[in-house]
Amino acid sequence: MEKLLMSSRNFSDLVWRQIYESSTYKLLEKKDPFFKIMSALDNLRVSADYNTGSIPSASAWGLYATTCLFKPCNIIEIGTFIGRSSIAMALGMADSGIKEGEVHTCDFSNDIKLPSIENASIIQYPMQSSTMMLEKIVAANPDGKKFDMVHFDGRLQKSDYDLLNGLRSPDMIFALDDFEGMEKGVINYINMKKTKLLDSYQLVLPPSPLLLRDFDFHDSSSTALLVPNSSFLLPG
Repeated sequence: MEKLLMSSRNFSDLVWRQIYESSTYKLLEKKDPFFKIMSALDNLRVSADYNTGSIPSASAWGLYATTCLFKPCNIIEIGTFIGRSSIAMALGMADSGIKEGEVHTCDFSNDIKLPSIENASIIQYPMQSSTMMLEKIVAANPDGKKFDMVHFDGRLQKSDYDLLNGLRSPDMIFALDDFEGMEKGVINYINMKKTKLLDSYQLVLPPSPLLLRDFDFHDSSSTALLVPNSSFLLPG
């Protein structure tokens, strides 16, 4: 029997289309306020010790939409900077009805205080590495609270994998920034593949420019996702 073959590109755009559609049509009234907040965060650059790039609009909305769809209650992020991704995910939790959601985020080079978000807490670990943050989360987590999503905007350290494995829920969503060429997102993915973190996961490549234009985004996104197989339901 012939089997249907779907390319990783087509599969990825199908997933992203559902993610973007789920937020664009259900939360359309949130879009203008969302991007006003994203734009205002640029003012925080004056406080940066290390001034670097930040995620584009398409990536910010992609993280927001991903959070709205999957509804994580607790998120870990590596790489805060001016907080576009942190705020996007916190808003996604709040706007999807999650109460008292938490985003734990670290930045090795900066100490930039982010604005607060109603109904979501952003716990910052300024001037700290990913390992330092994860160790503190483990130490402050005697009840074994699990995390449902992680966003990597920095390179993971070898010591992070076991720490992260102990904190994640079975259905954790991984979001990887800079997933192109041999940038840090790809390196993180290659290194995670060597561990048990990605058993039974599907890689979702960054959305294509053509798909983004369908949703009126004219910049690009380099955010990839790793989604557990249990998140997919085929009709039958």
